[in-house]
Formats: sequence, C-alpha cells, structure tokens
Amino acid sequence: MTYVLRRAALRERRLERIASGQEGRAKGRARPAARRTIRLLALAWLASGIGPLRADFSEPELLAEGQAFGLGHALGIDQLGALRCAYVSEGALWLHTRSATGPQTVEVDRNARQPTLGFLPFGLVVGYVAQDDDGTHSVRVRSFVGAQAPPPETIFASPNTLVRPVMQLARGGQPVLAWEERGQGPPRIWARVGTSPAQMVGVGTDPLIEIDRSGRIQLYFRRGPDPYRATDVSQSGETLLGPPELLWNDLGIQGAWSSATLDGWIRHLLFTSAGSLWLAEDSTGAFTRRQLVSGGVSSPSIRITASGLIVITYAKDGDVWAIVGNRASLTDPARIAPSDQPEMMPQIDADSVDQLYAIFRRGDALYVTTNASPPRASFSIEPAHGEAPLRVRFRDESTGGATGWLWDFGDGHTSTLQNPEHVFAATGEYTVTLTVSSPAGPSALTHTGKVLAVEPRHKVWIAPTRAFAGQREIRIPVLATTEVPLQGFQIAATFDATRLQIHRVDFEATNLAGLKPELTVFTQSNDPREPYVTVGVLIDVEPPFNRRVLPPGRSMRLVNLMADVLPSAPEGEVAMVELRHGTGRPAIDNIFVVQASSLVPSLPRTGGVLVDVFRFPPPRFFIRGDVDRNGEVALSDPIRILGHLFLGDPEPDCYDAADATDDGTLDLSDALFLLNFLFRGGIYPPPPGPDPGLDPTPDRFPDCPLRF
Repeated sequence: MTYVLRRAALRERRLERIASGQEGRAKGRARPAARRTIRLLALAWLASGIGPLRADFSEPELLAEGQAFGLGHALGIDQLGALRCAYVSEGALWLHTRSATGPQTVEVDRNARQPTLGFLPFGLVVGYVAQDDDGTHSVRVRSFVGAQAPPPETIFASPNTLVRPVMQLARGGQPVLAWEERGQGPPRIWARVGTSPAQMVGVGTDPLIEIDRSGRIQLYFRRGPDPYRATDVSQSGETLLGPPELLWNDLGIQGAWSSATLDGWIRHLLFTSAGSLWLAEDSTGAFTRRQLVSGGVSSPSIRITASGLIVITYAKDGDVWAIVGNRASLTDPARIAPSDQPEMMPQIDADSVDQLYAIFRRGDALYVTTNASPPRASFSIEPAHGEAPLRVRFRDESTGGATGWLWDFGDGHTSTLQNPEHVFAATGEYTVTLTVSSPAGPSALTHTGKVLAVEPRHKVWIAPTRAFAGQREIRIPVLATTEVPLQGFQIAATFDATRLQIHRVDFEATNLAGLKPELTVFTQSNDPREPYVTVGVLIDVEPPFNRRVLPPGRSMRLVNLMADVLPSAPEGEVAMVELRHGTGRPAIDNIFVVQASSLVPSLPRTGGVLVDVFRFPPPRFFIRGDVDRNGEVALSDPIRILGHLFLGDPEPDCYDAADATDDGTLDLSDALFLLNFLFRGGIYPPPPGPDPGLDPTPDRFPDCPLRF
C-alpha cells in the first residue's frame, strides 16, 4: 500500500508541474486539496486493478515504405479479430490485413490519401479523399466484405480541396462521413449520412464523429481554438444535423484531437492545449470533467475497447507513448517503441482481450508493434474415432487471445470457425491441424490431432442403376451390411419424381427371397412436390414362430424398388434416389429390427438411376455373372471364366457380365465370387440382375455389343 500511495503521489506532483509549465522541476509542496486528490487517485488505482502496461511491446515491424508526410494512415481490429491497416504508399492507398489465413495487401484506389476505417460484422469500409486527373477532389468509400470488393463510390466531389475525412458506421452498416472543404473563404465542415444528400454543417476544421448507443450522431469540429458539436435531429426518416453549439471556451484547442465513446454513451475528447494533453469526458451533456494527461505531446489518439479500457497514444520527444486505464485511473505513460530515430503520428487499438496494437511513422516508413504474443494452438476432439460417416466436434482450447482459426481436417476440407463440426464421410485416419492467429501473428506451431473413421458395422444404401429414358420395370436394389441377425427393417427414401415413378417392391434375387417375409408394408407417393417410398418388413410375425432371421452379411440385397424411367427424363443425368430419415406419411426412419429393438444404420451414400444417352447400335443388356449368356447365373459361368484365364478358352463376348465383382477387372476372384454365391450363400452379384440391364458403374470394359 505504501508503494502504491508513493507512486500515485509522484504522478500527481508531476502533473502539477506540467500544468504550471515547470515540468522537470519541483515547485513547492502539494496543497491539502491535492493531498486529498492523491489519496483518491491511489484508492481508485487500487480499485481499478490497472497497473503498468502488461507486457513490453514487440520490436517494431516494417509495414510499408514510401510514405509521404500528411497523406495519413488508419488502424483498427475488425470484428473477426484481424488487424486492418490502411496507408498511402507509391501513389496509391493500400489495405493491409493480418488474419488466420496470413497477411494480405490489396490496392484500394490511386491518387488517394487520408484513409479512415469503419468495421462491419464480416468486413469493413474504407473512407478517403481522392484527386482526379482534372484536379477535382472527391470523398469516396469502398467496401470490403468477404471476397467482395466493389469499385469505390464517390460520396462528394468539389473543385476545392477536401481534407480530413472521418467516418463511423451507423446501424445497418450505413457510413456516416464528415470532411473539411478548403477554398475561397473560411474552411467548411460537410457531413453525409448513408444515402442522404451531403449537408454543410458550418464553418470549422478538424471534424470528429461519434455515434451513441441510441444511434444518434455527434459531429465535433473546431472554430479556431473553440470546440463545437452538431447533434443528430433526424426528421421524417432523413438524418439531419442541427445547428452547431459551443462546448466550452475557457480552454483553447491547438493541434490534433481525437474522440471515443465509452459504453456507447460516455463521450471522450482527447486534445492538446498550450502544449499539454487533456482528456475531457461528457457523461451529463457537457464536457465539464477534464483531466490533465501529459505535456509536450503531439498527434494524440484515443480508443476505448469493448471492455471499457481507455487507450491513449501520442508522440513526445521523438518517441511514441501509451497510456491505458479506465474512468477511475490511468497508468503512467510508457514508451512503446524506444528508438534513436524520431517517431510520429501514432495510432493504437486493442483486440477483444485488450491486447494492444500500434502503428507509427519513422521517416518515410510505417511500422507496427504490439504487446501481444502470438497465440498457442490447442484443441480437443469428440469423438476421436467412430464409424464413417463420422460427425466430429472440435473445441478450440488455444491460449494467448486467438482471434482467427484455420482448421485443416485432412480430407480436403477446411474451416475458419472457432469450434467447428465436421463429417468425415469416408473411412480412414485423418490428421487434423489447427493454426490460430491474432493481429500479433499466427501461432508459431500448429496443433495436430488424429481422427479415425472406420467402416460402419451396420449400413444401408441404394445401389446405382443404369437405364434408358422410357424403360419400364427396372430394379433399384437396396443393399445392406450388418453384423447382427435382422428380424426386419424399415426403408424410407425420397426420389426425383420428375424422372422416375416407383410403383412397387419385390424380393426376387434378394437375400430375403428364400425367407419369405410374413409382413411387408409398402407406401409411395409419385407427387413431384413430395415424392417418397417406404417399406416395412418383418420376417417372422405369425405363429408358429420359428425364429427366422436374416443372417449377418455384407452387401446383402434387402429389397428391389421397382420403377419406370419417364420418357422425358434427361439423358446423361442421374435420377436421384436417396435414403433419408423422417420421410413418408407418417414420417419414418431407416432402421434395422434386432431382438425387438431398433438399430439405426449408417446411410453412407446416395444412389440413383443413370439415364443413358441412346445411341446406335445401343449397348446390349446383360445379367451380372451370366458369362455364357443363357439367361441365368449357374455353375457353367465360373467354369467359363476359369477356362478363359487358364486353359486358353475364348474370351467372353461381354466382359461386364464376367466381371462378377464389378471391380473393373477380370480375374480369379470373379470365378470364386460366383462359386460362393451359388454354393455357400455368398452375396448376390451387383446390378444388373436378375433382369438384364446396363452396367451402372464406369470401368475400363467397353459396353457389351449386340449380337445380330
């Protein structure tokens, strides 16, 4: 406590010396009133919890060279946490961005100067002054929202000189701008709100704009050393500024000044007077509370963060200084970039966790510095393994005030959300990486984690089919894989009723054909506004109960959806058929019935009917596995394959029929597949079958030729 009181007392005495013009030389003892002030300041300092600047600023980093004095620059942290800086260099206005995706610099406009920034939820607006080839000056704005950056918009044009544009964004993102026009006669202040016509507010210089939480606009400017304010007096939906009013005339303003609003209501003006820096506060309608901050300063700038932190910066004795605090107390000034070279024109801002970022000039170069360290990436995964398609939730646990996130999920997809969800559609082990960033830069190291998506144990899907427009009675197989015996199942699907009409189901050439299910319920709608098909199957529901079930298996054929392809179906396109939960009337889900309970299988992919392009001669219809073309799959077919592969027999005239596994090759596995199907209860050959049809899957084999 003694140290705190002594520190506050020294600061108070120093401010007294500044005010009396005797800085650097003590002049008497503090008066009793000053002693009381010292105690109050010390108690307020303790209550505020604000100490010196929390960390040293980083070594300043060169941002741009070729700056010309007076052309200006602007700094801000956008609502996504990216650092934005507008500056003039090499005859153009540039916008520099630092975000999770890395630094980026784009040109805003040529022959432009004195930028000002306004921030949108997902972008920003740059305001500035430009000069055309004919000498006309104009105030312009250009929006940068996402990847969109339409051409600049001219707000006001004049043959006179336009300087000092300032901007704030009103509700809805409408820009509110003010600027100074210099020509014959005294300088004048203009303002424009949204799309309303520009309004000449009055004689004056150096405009400032603040918008309170009610949306009312306050326009400040100076007439000589006296500050004035014009207030929003909107009428009939058109925003107007009322007659200017004098704020005070007992403390003249010389040089630059700056403004900010605390909590959307308490206005602050930072200004220089007689070589000293003052902070005026308006919480009651008049700037009656004024606080001496420092002496011998230039280029003052103030920001107030979302948490209420007051941040002040200025140039003094060739260095850039910063002060932070709140309404109760401000810290002692601290140099943020000590250097042997003179520094000037600083601006400062803070991110969402009150880390500070500052830019300033050294000679003809612009530098940036911060007291923030790059954040450290970290995250958790829930769940880290499971069946594909696997939905995974990622929770960001990074430290260091991260404001940007770049996730790489290892499957070709990325995200910039802080806590994303992602579906890993295919099986495999995926390495997920996270790079976080703040305006201080990206994390030095990415954080990695593993996600394992395994093959689903229980799944159901639509097999692809191929047909011609107008073809009738085609089979669309519904396939399933399960590791448990099934007592029954529910199927619910939607389809493209503008290309297909589904009218019944059957069990021919399915794994249920020999089981003869005792209950089958089928409903369908071919209405293009709400097409659906639902199937309910129970194998053993009538006495005598013999516990018949569908044994576990892979790629089993459960049922065939019998459909017609409409003659109007576009050739070369797929008529979609998609299994979807919550389909039908009443809406049902896709389930397996296991021990009188529901098991929800995975729905890994969408199927459909490829409507083939008719050409002459058309491809021959075939049955998968019918190598000898006798209309059925029998023992002679695998023998034909073996004879061709090992005994020199003639090659099949339809390789697609002999490719029993539908893997695009003809080898010993095709013969073995057919033998398993015929004699050991193996899975049915893929479509087409049991009726002749076209090959639905592309491969290296040519279509089967017709025999005349």
